[in-house]
Amino acid sequence: MYSSMPDWLSRQVQTQPHKQALIADDVSWTYHQLLHHSLSVKTMLVKAGVVPQDRVAVYCRKASSFVLAVHALMQSSAILVPLNRKLPLSELAFQIQDAQPSAILVDAEQKEQAEQLMEAAGLQLPVLLIENGLNEEEHVARQSFLLTDKQAIIYTSGTTGLPKGAVLTYRSQWFSAVSSALHFGLQKNDIWLMPMPLFHVGGLASILRAVIYGSTLWAQDRFVAADVLVAMENENVTLLSLVPTMLQAVLQEAAGRPIVHHLRALLVGGSGAPPALLQKALEAGLPVCQSFGMSEANSTVTVTRDEQSLLLPGCAGQPLSCVQVAIFDEQGEQLPPNASGEIRLAGPTMSEGYWNRPEATDQAFQDGFFCTGDLGWIDEEGRLFVLDRRSDLILVGGENVYPAEIERVLRGCEKIVDVGVIGISDEKYGQVPAAFIVVNGPWTEAEFYEYAKPRLATYQCPKVVRFVDELPRNASGKLLRRKLREQWQMSEVR
Repeated sequence: MYSSMPDWLSRQVQTQPHKQALIADDVSWTYHQLLHHSLSVKTMLVKAGVVPQDRVAVYCRKASSFVLAVHALMQSSAILVPLNRKLPLSELAFQIQDAQPSAILVDAEQKEQAEQLMEAAGLQLPVLLIENGLNEEEHVARQSFLLTDKQAIIYTSGTTGLPKGAVLTYRSQWFSAVSSALHFGLQKNDIWLMPMPLFHVGGLASILRAVIYGSTLWAQDRFVAADVLVAMENENVTLLSLVPTMLQAVLQEAAGRPIVHHLRALLVGGSGAPPALLQKALEAGLPVCQSFGMSEANSTVTVTRDEQSLLLPGCAGQPLSCVQVAIFDEQGEQLPPNASGEIRLAGPTMSEGYWNRPEATDQAFQDGFFCTGDLGWIDEEGRLFVLDRRSDLILVGGENVYPAEIERVLRGCEKIVDVGVIGISDEKYGQVPAAFIVVNGPWTEAEFYEYAKPRLATYQCPKVVRFVDELPRNASGKLLRRKLREQWQMSEVR
């Protein structure tokens, strides 16, 4: 088995230097220009003392800055640690302290926030402005890399709510790209439109796939339904990634008329899209397919392959070619078709484990499989049906929200004696957080939000607050979220 591979960006420059590589913000770069800018930023990184396999955090607002940072770090053989700029500084501070990067790459729009983050984390790292790197001389281009080298650490969260860094190697990135290409096919003039945050695993995958394929990535800083619709109808966009709320907004923008497009596939990820929404997309003439994935699996795991599967409730499709999906019971025995249990994944796209978390790695990666904690079943045709995206996880418009993270923040308030958070259904976002709180003395909902809003991301902030006398807990003190869900459902019935 080969252990190294020619550098992807250098190879594209050798074979098609003038091919359009990136459309983003106000820039349009060829592969030659992308490599030139990446090597200039690499010079800045080297001068700052960054060496191969150092971790470097990336905290950029502009899509072009983020893409450039990714390629500059790969040219430097450094490990990317992307930061979710939507998260509160307290959560990002934990990630920075855990990853221990040697520097943080930012653009001008995020420089002030980066300095605040360094203060919150109690660290004094070099804050490198990516715009300054563009003024440097080109460094030497990387010609090859080891497949076993670490490429990125993507922070996710577990049931404890403490972030864990899923380590992705070049090997996992390569096989993820190959799996996607085998399913969706490749065309010479492919343009992949990505109007979603690039700091998520799906956004990073789009960057890597583009340079591996030699196609064009069109990255948008923020989602605007009208802009996406114009791009679909007037440009030669062939692949598009959206979450359900985005798809709904695009269909509303189209106002019921058929959408003229050049799409080969429209991937809907994040929380499961309602069948009614998918039906509307089909009626508008869109080649929509639903996908299921996660950070530890390097983005996509399964994709629906036909209209019948797409409209089956809970159907997440069939596995991509490099991914094995199986269902296991609580004793660790693999189950036959149509039996419900834990979804486990295997294959070369998987993460190699969690950064600095050997116990969590051993618990999650067992006998060659990644134990997702999600429940589901597989039918005779190999289609995966997801019953619950982890019992505690809340999916708010494509964003992963973990109750324990919200609870940890809210417990910092002296008025809150106890708190429990669950996800409740929402027509617009799929799910939103709801907080059940026990308070010490009189307290109003307005006072609750006065405390919560500055400390939580918008999508993390509970949309419903219930004041209760006590929370349901077992003998060991563990919160029984199932009971909270039952209480919510009963109150809704009344």
